[in-house]
Amino acid sequence: MIKTYFTSKTELKGTCYFEFQIGKYTTPWLEDSLYLHADVIAPFTRLITGTHPNKKRGFDFFGLTYLNSDDIKDMIKKLREFAILLTSKKNIFQALEMMERYDFTIDKWHESYTLKLKWDILKNTAEKLANWAEEILSKHKTITVCGI
Repeated sequence: MIKTYFTSKTELKGTCYFEFQIGKYTTPWLEDSLYLHADVIAPFTRLITGTHPNKKRGFDFFGLTYLNSDDIKDMIKKLREFAILLTSKKNIFQALEMMERYDFTIDKWHESYTLKLKWDILKNTAEKLANWAEEILSKHKTITVCGI
């Protein structure tokens, strides 16, 4: 089994998780959602750009972010590029540059935690999210990311 930072609903410990839902938001904590702990979301936030319910663009840490089909395709492309850069230690600096290119900014606490993440698991997580989103896109036109 390939290790990722995603968690299933049955493995959740607490409520400090971002939920990736199929379609438009209806209710939280769905069985078929993907869950990513708040400590691990930082490298992905600038690779995920959608629309908030108030029509503002970006990623909402504390509310809902809706991804339409164009947003999903863009996210898949960025995630695949990020995963490729993480496949080799020499490319890790390019991955960090990619984060900067997408205006990747985090506070010092998150920065120190993010640097402790295992790069291979981070790569697997990016690939899993890209594959999941691609599968969803074939049947649905929206993904909702529920903030903490």
